[in-house]
Amino acid sequence: MAKKASSPTKVVDPRHVYRHAMGYLWAESFLRTKAGEDPQFGQIVNIAGATISAFASELMLKCLLYLEGKPNAAKGHDLKALFDSLDKAHQDAIEKLWDKKNRERKDQLDAVEKGSGVKIARDLQTALAECGDAFVEFRYLYEGKPMPSFYIAFFPQHVRDVIKQETGWPE
Repeated sequence: MAKKASSPTKVVDPRHVYRHAMGYLWAESFLRTKAGEDPQFGQIVNIAGATISAFASELMLKCLLYLEGKPNAAKGHDLKALFDSLDKAHQDAIEKLWDKKNRERKDQLDAVEKGSGVKIARDLQTALAECGDAFVEFRYLYEGKPMPSFYIAFFPQHVRDVIKQETGWPE
């Protein structure tokens, strides 16, 4: 039997990925704002907002991978695997923003930990390891699976900021 010829890697415009990701980022921001105004609404859309944030993170990371010329690395949903595929300079830039924002949100993170009893990792590598598969896990909660950890809702904004610094693309 003849081997099937492998199809060439499709060329994807990073700008299209960025625009697509921005739509999800805006939707998540809208839900978060409305949830802050109405706690009952917040309880209803909490999981949807986290799912959208996780997917926005995935798309932003894939955008960077396409910008780096690594289309074969821009596969799957695991945020840690995608992050680990980035060039070191991009990883360092994202991690620097992550660390800065976590220092600014320290009191808020401490309060969430105290109120929920859930330990929130402050370092990005651990956070990505603990929350990196949330997009897949959240989509199948109706099957009775346990609630995944997800405390990295602001992560896609950090990746977006690195993309904006590099490209000058608007929001």
